[in-house]
Amino acid sequence: DGSSSYGHVAVHLDPDTGEQIERKRRCSPREYRVHLSNADPDRAPVAQKRLHFLYDYQSFVVHQYTDRDCSILHCQAARSDQSIAFPALLQVGDEITDDKSYSAYHQAK
Repeated sequence: DGSSSYGHVAVHLDPDTGEQIERKRRCSPREYRVHLSNADPDRAPVAQKRLHFLYDYQSFVVHQYTDRDCSILHCQAARSDQSIAFPALLQVGDEITDDKSYSAYHQAK
């Protein structure tokens, strides 16, 4: 059935550029519980199942949110023209890369 993993994301603004910088890393279940005590009370942990696979020299990850009807596909294409070839078995919707409503922050409501 898979295994559990936990992650922590620290977000801060670069003082020189004003750019938002995210630092993501995995953590132990114990460390995760410690971070939960400092979590934003207006947000909830996000539970996901992830499916990783390779197709046509591309790396795909499907993030399936277990508490809602939402899945997000991430793809890293190795092609020089950055085009993406999707497997026929996938039903792919709109591009959401720049849509903040699909960010982890907003998914944690």
